[in-house]
Amino acid sequence: MLVGNDPQKMVAATTRLVSMIVSGMDVDTRELSENEFSIRFRNNPFETDGWRGLIEAALERTGVDPDVTTEVHGPQEVEFHVRWT
Repeated sequence: MLVGNDPQKMVAATTRLVSMIVSGMDVDTRELSENEFSIRFRNNPFETDGWRGLIEAALERTGVDPDVTTEVHGPQEVEFHVRWT
């Protein structure tokens, strides 16, 4: 398993995971607290809801209850605020 059942590892690995399937995007992941991260996508040509759904599904797979909100910063720039319990 790539990141196992650890939600922190899953979110921290976002940059690496996205770069394995998409080229040209810049992904910045920052830990805000133990169960809260910011994931910012730049040069993102894809739908925001699709990425949010993938993040939620990956976190659910680790056994947590995710809360993912979005903040659009520009036409191809979006930030996901990720928390879980």
